Amino acid sequence: KLQRIYEGILAKGKIIDDISLIQIEYKESSGQVIRDSRNLELWKETMEVCKAKNDWEDYFNQGQKLILAEPYNSQHLFDIFNVMAENQNFEKAIELGERIRLREPENLDNLVNLIQVYIEFGKKERAWELFDQLEIFSPNEKFKEIEDKLRGQIE
Repeated sequence: KLQRIYEGILAKGKIIDDISLIQIEYKESSGQVIRDSRNLELWKETMEVCKAKNDWEDYFNQGQKLILAEPYNSQHLFDIFNVMAENQNFEKAIELGERIRLREPENLDNLVNLIQVYIEFGKKERAWELFDQLEIFSPNEKFKEIEDKLRGQIE
């Protein structure tokens, strides 16, 4: 029976999962979750230092810690995505942008930025696939504006 369900899902589309939303927490015997906000602030401060030094690898690594600590916070993903894209670290930007897209498929800012990263990374076919999704989610006048801008970049 599970096999039929699985095949039915595949017939309709892809199975996607954002495993980054899984979180394991340690609870004290009192049942209270232990969170250390000092770590969050330390990672954020370290990221700022890395950004100032143009150390993008360490910036990304510290960002991953922040994302693991607060996996539900899509803003962290978006902020790190933008920094990686601005600094032409396209593979990492794409990884983060796709995670945002899975969580928030109607996030137009992310979709437009992700299309631009794919274009700059030379993945024009994927950019067109996402462009088709953009047409679904975007109002007509906004889509036309974005379409004109992107067509020149893709073709």
